[in-house]
Amino acid sequence: MKVPHSTTGDSTTGEAKPQSTFRKRIFLFLASVVLAIGIAFGWREYQTPLSGAGQPDNFFARWAKSRAYAIIPPVEDRAATRLTPENGNGWFSEIAEPVQSLALYQSQNPTRPTPARRTLVLQPLGAMNNEERALLAECKVYCEAFFGLPTRIAAPLSVDETRLSPRPASFGASKIQLNSSDILNRVLAPRLPADAAAYLGVTTNDLWTNGLSFVFGQATFENRIGVYSMARYLPKKPHQKFSPAQHALALRRTIQVLIHEGAICSAFRIACFTFAR
Repeated sequence: MKVPHSTTGDSTTGEAKPQSTFRKRIFLFLASVVLAIGIAFGWREYQTPLSGAGQPDNFFARWAKSRAYAIIPPVEDRAATRLTPENGNGWFSEIAEPVQSLALYQSQNPTRPTPARRTLVLQPLGAMNNEERALLAECKVYCEAFFGLPTRIAAPLSVDETRLSPRPASFGASKIQLNSSDILNRVLAPRLPADAAAYLGVTTNDLWTNGLSFVFGQATFENRIGVYSMARYLPKKPHQKFSPAQHALALRRTIQVLIHEGAICSAFRIACFTFAR
């Protein structure tokens, strides 16, 4: 009696087994899908997704944000408004910024204070009046409390404004605008103190930089230096005194810029915020 061949093939003749081949193909297909997903998510870790500039978040940006939101306590989440293309304004609505998760931040080997380099140094650029010096002194106290690091105000530094691409200012009491990139490269970088976790220039002149008509401040990740301007928070008339309410508002705004442009961006490499406000 002749026995028909099995549908899985004949092992004695070495013929291919159709069902076994089909299973191998399914396995290879699934393995390829898993590999592709792994590569995609690995790529996301190294090619940081961007958020902002008025554009909807792509899949990787949404995924990175969801991971960050998941670890925020509900009470803190309710205290802020999550940023979206619809409610974003200012810088977030104009510029695409990296979505910096905690894992990405840790992988970037950020600059951190060391035993030899753990002081925040505030550097006045040019002369300041009593009101401006009082604001800077209060900023010093805030930095020490917020970051837990010693903070000092360096002696005022006279700068040659002609080397800082000056141009007429059109806002506030500041008569000229200075180029923030020039201040970073020509004034602060050569004078970086050896014990400074961050070296932060403070000026009462308005600032501008290439491509932008004005900036509140600018900082670098690499060199631990930053500069910020008080000009737009000061009275429009020179030597005009603040009311208590004006002083409180100017202090709050000055501290916000100081922390953002200075200690956060230059000392600790935290990217601009794309999650909430």
